[in-house]
Amino acid sequence: MSPRRPTAMTSIRTVALVASTLLLVTACASGGDPPPSGSGSAATPVPPTNTPTPPAAAPTGSADPDRRGDLVRGYRSLTGTVDRSGRWVLLRAEDTTWALLGPPTADLVDGRTVTVSGVAAQVPPGCAADRALTLR
Repeated sequence: MSPRRPTAMTSIRTVALVASTLLLVTACASGGDPPPSGSGSAATPVPPTNTPTPPAAAPTGSADPDRRGDLVRGYRSLTGTVDRSGRWVLLRAEDTTWALLGPPTADLVDGRTVTVSGVAAQVPPGCAADRALTLR
C-alpha cells in the first residue's frame, strides 16, 4: 500500500487548522476572547471599558516650592518654634512636630521662631516627632 498523496482539500484543511490554532493561541495570550469564526482581518479594535484613568500630571514650571501636603521626598519650608529638649532638635509647626536633621541644626536656638527649608526624611528611630526634615 503506497502513502496517500495530499490533495487540495487536505492542504486547505491543514492551513485552516493551523490558522485557527494560531488565532486561538494569540487570543489567549492577549487575554481577550477569540474573534467569532468567519470574522475578517479588517476588524476595528474596541478599547477596553475597564481601563483605569491615569492620574493628573503635577503642574510644571515655576511653581512655589513651598507646597503643603504629604510629600515623601519633597522640598519644604516650615515656620515654627525650635525645641531642643532632649537628644533631638524639634520644630513645632502648627499641629505637627518635625525632627530637624543635618548640620544646620547646630545654629538653631531653643525657643526661637524660625523658618527652615529642607527635604522630607524618615523620622529617626526613638524620636517622638511626627515627621522629619533634613535641612539644606
